[in-house]
Amino acid sequence: MAGKKYNLTELRAAQQEWKKVLEEALSPNNREIFINRKKAVNMYIDGASDKSIKQETGIHETKITKLIEKCTRIDRSTNEPYGYAGLLPYRRIEGYKREPGRGSGATTAGLFEELMQRYPSLAVFIADNYFGKKETTLEKNMQIPALHSKFLNECRKLGINDGDYPFNTASKGQRSLRRYVNELKSQNPSLAIKREGKDARQKYRSTGKGHRYSTIPLAPYSLVQLDGHQIDMLYTVPVTNSDGSVINLPATRLWLIAVIDAATRVILGYSLTSGESYSQTDVLAAIRDAIQPSTP
Repeated sequence: MAGKKYNLTELRAAQQEWKKVLEEALSPNNREIFINRKKAVNMYIDGASDKSIKQETGIHETKITKLIEKCTRIDRSTNEPYGYAGLLPYRRIEGYKREPGRGSGATTAGLFEELMQRYPSLAVFIADNYFGKKETTLEKNMQIPALHSKFLNECRKLGINDGDYPFNTASKGQRSLRRYVNELKSQNPSLAIKREGKDARQKYRSTGKGHRYSTIPLAPYSLVQLDGHQIDMLYTVPVTNSDGSVINLPATRLWLIAVIDAATRVILGYSLTSGESYSQTDVLAAIRDAIQPSTP
């Protein structure tokens, strides 16, 4: 194990995120080759000796390191390591290697976080621009493409070269930037909601924040619910005039206010009203109907 080319601790951490392969979809011959390569790579990462790996898989040490290099190469289309997909027979692996010293198992998300740690001012720059801090930008609700362009310019100002991250990736770190911004939004909901419309901000203020806890009814009558339901229908309502005569006026809506047992979904009581909307009197009538003895 002392002669291993790769840092096994970093490889083990990266191995957990490697892309899996649907082995059943491979042809019998390709499946056999893939499984043998995968076994050799896993044995290497587990610390097995080169001799034992060659005895069990027939793969030489130099071939194993090339296989691991394929696994750790970055797929330019996804900006993620090829993982076990790099072991597929006859598959051409293109991409770029990690920079020396970064560790073969680091992900692009890890590289982005490392960049933020190395340049704390860059993290502040991203947050201030995205959330529209007046001292930083006059642009309202900056979108990711515009933020990404400003982000790259700021990286150049900090002295980051074209051969370094994020310039050495296909998207120049845009995907990682998007993920980073999404995390910022979840961690700062009060700032994120300011980017939304008036209706969204009003709903946010009225509903509050945090976790919502609901009581689970364990038995009948332990929890009741009350709600009004509008019924669209056409009917007439008798109205008595001042002279004592009665006329029938058409109505187009009816409100049903129901008191429901949450555990059994039984309607305990109700009230009806034909007004434009139901009132507190209609609600109290439904509650009274629910608690007074019922008459069949």
